[in-house]
Amino acid sequence: MKNAVMTLLIAMLAIALPAQATDDPEKIFKEVIELIQDGDTEAALEEAKWGIERLEQMRQDKVSDVFPEEIGDYKGGELSKNKAMGMMITERTYQHDGNDVSVTLTEGSPGGGALSGFGALAQMAGAMGGGRKVRIQRRTGSAMSEGKNNTINIGLESGGNLMFESNDIDLDTLIEFAEEFPIAKVDEARSN
Repeated sequence: MKNAVMTLLIAMLAIALPAQATDDPEKIFKEVIELIQDGDTEAALEEAKWGIERLEQMRQDKVSDVFPEEIGDYKGGELSKNKAMGMMITERTYQHDGNDVSVTLTEGSPGGGALSGFGALAQMAGAMGGGRKVRIQRRTGSAMSEGKNNTINIGLESGGNLMFESNDIDLDTLIEFAEEFPIAKVDEARSN
């Protein structure tokens, strides 16, 4: 019985350790080079795709870390990170006194194919959209109010779009919220 447990433990470690090692992009790309040198182009391509995926995840994690837990009196909820159709979306809702403000970063995914252009399209829509033009933290965007729905779209210098949205607070208060959000830090995290 003792031998069976020990064998199972060793087998589990053998499976777990390589899985952790393959999450390191540096090791992944070293493996890609070895596969190319061995003439296994198909496997090299597959590993390269995984390496790019890991780099994208690392970048999105870096950007997500900049989304603060609090903005003024507003407390941040759970941070959501998704990748779909060539775009990466990071979102957090902030709450104060029953009022919600949703902050969404939409960015194109490098190597995301034809659909990654939607991220650039979202950026253009933010900077050129209808409503009144605003300048927040040296970035240009648009602020719109339709009934109770208030939205601010800011085009980031590093690409992508940052949207602030609320059905609970007026547009001027939403602009004040956006002015407190670390937009420059999000831009910086995206470009490094």
